[in-house]
Amino acid sequence: MDWLGPGIPDRLTAARPTVLWVELTSRCVLDCLFCTRRERWGSGRDMDLALYRRLMQDLDQPEMIRLNYSGESLLYPQLAAAIELAAETGACTELVTALPRVSDETIRQLARSRLQRLTVSLHTLDSAQYARVYGTGQLASALNQLQRLIRLRAAQKGGGPNLDLCMVAMRENLSQMEPLAAFAVQAGISRLNVLPVIARGRQRADFAWEHRDSCPTPPFREELLARAAQAAAGHPETELTVDLPAGAEAADATEQNALREGMRIASCPQNPWNTTHVLANGDLVPCEVQDDRPMGSLAGGSLEEAWHSREYRRFRKDYWLARDPRCRACPWKTVYDPGAGRAGISAPAGRAQLLHGWYTEEKGQAVWSRPKALLVLAGNRHRPVLRLAGILPFVSGPEANRLSILCNGHCVGEVRQPDPEQPGFERRFPLPRSRRSEWLLEFSVRHRFRPSRYGPSKDHRDLGFALIQASLTER
Repeated sequence: MDWLGPGIPDRLTAARPTVLWVELTSRCVLDCLFCTRRERWGSGRDMDLALYRRLMQDLDQPEMIRLNYSGESLLYPQLAAAIELAAETGACTELVTALPRVSDETIRQLARSRLQRLTVSLHTLDSAQYARVYGTGQLASALNQLQRLIRLRAAQKGGGPNLDLCMVAMRENLSQMEPLAAFAVQAGISRLNVLPVIARGRQRADFAWEHRDSCPTPPFREELLARAAQAAAGHPETELTVDLPAGAEAADATEQNALREGMRIASCPQNPWNTTHVLANGDLVPCEVQDDRPMGSLAGGSLEEAWHSREYRRFRKDYWLARDPRCRACPWKTVYDPGAGRAGISAPAGRAQLLHGWYTEEKGQAVWSRPKALLVLAGNRHRPVLRLAGILPFVSGPEANRLSILCNGHCVGEVRQPDPEQPGFERRFPLPRSRRSEWLLEFSVRHRFRPSRYGPSKDHRDLGFALIQASLTER
């Protein structure tokens, strides 16, 4: 098998998706400047609860279920049941809402729900601007519902979902970043996530100033980062994050995003290896940019059939070989250049060779993996040894945790659960003979580690192990 050729998509693909965006409804009473929902779905529809229940039952150890996509999930008639079914899978369950006018009972259910995170989309605190951005509704009503939600959540005495704010940033509302950070501090909300607007489809506004060739323009990027730095400095109590694609801070992000001959698209935040979007009609689509391209449907078959459909497998192959035009243009992709691979990487400097299954957004001396992850090392050694350094968290249970390692499809060893006081390890593993110049390493842990289950952490990620260094040496 050509380990980095057309055959690799099947090895990268999970047996079933582990990260899902589920569109409970495509209905919404708002008409936001940047939204294409109305163009795509008109008045919208609700997902059949029986179909949704079957989807939840068909999942196998999902990591994340986000109960929203193009519609407003608070309008879904069976919202409480949907949240409970998602939580029962063991996945971290999240929901994003613009808090339209809904019943007091709906707000009460949210505050008492088993959601791990509830994010409120609040793009401005200016009443006139609110009407322009949201298309309808009143700021005062949204704030009243948010304050009620905060009070009800506080009454849970530690229970209820973590509460965040998010802001879609555009030229129209950049000046609102600082007031929103101040509001978050006053309301006791610890995180504000800023999402640069994405120009696509038929939106109510023209975002040419903000975007060019799928990337943030230099003027937009510079003002966005400057406003964020100012707001963060003025309100350090609130964690303020700006969700920009890798390399977006570069002088010419469009050029940096280009692909050369032979390069591969390894992953992206909505990659086809373990993530999918399930629309209200039961269709599976690969991402929000390609939500007009159904890969399969739950309406007439199982999740496994839709996930491994001929169309999905064809798309994954085109994705990996960088043949899909929209994937090639996407600034969120992680690219691997087989001609530039190294025999050793230190996290996080070796990001380009971390093919899939890594939380690469972190800064530090180690990068955490998901329960399953892949990386590639390059070298011409015929009898190499893998030197691996990392951290394997201690997970309590009847069976000890362990990290299993495959190289080019062959088992080469494992790391057993360490002393809980000293979780770090450094091991050497002889690798099988090979004439290939690339060494595909696959890692999997017996038990996933979710920090929020072992203390007061707000980290709900499913972690595998932390990679510090991986390198090839001679025997």
